[in-house]
Amino acid sequence: MWARLVTLAPPITAALRVSAEVCPSAASPDCRDEAAALNGLRRRKHKPEVRAGLLGESSAVLLLLGFVCLLWLLVLISLQQLVISSPGHFNALRARKHLEQITSVGPRTVGSPENEITTVNYLLDQIEQIRTESKTGPHSITVDVQRPTGSFSIDFLGGFTSYYDRVTNIAVKLEPKTKAQHFMLANCHFDSVANSPEVDIFKM
Repeated sequence: MWARLVTLAPPITAALRVSAEVCPSAASPDCRDEAAALNGLRRRKHKPEVRAGLLGESSAVLLLLGFVCLLWLLVLISLQQLVISSPGHFNALRARKHLEQITSVGPRTVGSPENEITTVNYLLDQIEQIRTESKTGPHSITVDVQRPTGSFSIDFLGGFTSYYDRVTNIAVKLEPKTKAQHFMLANCHFDSVANSPEVDIFKM
């Protein structure tokens, strides 16, 4: 088929050139009809190329739309996994609500009622809720509230001694009911410096 198109192209071009030479602008109606027929043949020859170009552009647009839809679907799935409300999974929004609740108390310096009473009571309430929800689970939770008194020296700015009296520590132990051979310790501060509601990051 391609061989036929190639062999037909020169005669058509030659015919068009001859028709232009034989049929000037003031030619007879028959001559003009012949030229029109030749022009129509040329337009029909170029129609498949135009259609192929439009088909290629349509395919590219459809592929682009499909890619955008797939990307949007992946974003929605990621968001659903992020805000999942299952109590058995870590939930960033739930953790942030606890953080906002603690910082809403304001500055919580060591020994202040905001730190030793308000924040401690909130943490103990949340721990008790977790214990209640996990009673039938494979893990056990024990809580130990400590209020030590002591002092320690710091070699800073010439050295000084820090003294603390009945500061509150909350120790929570999570372990399998079948006991465990290894443990991991994670600790953090829930107090803050003066004039700041900050929360310390976890220290592993």
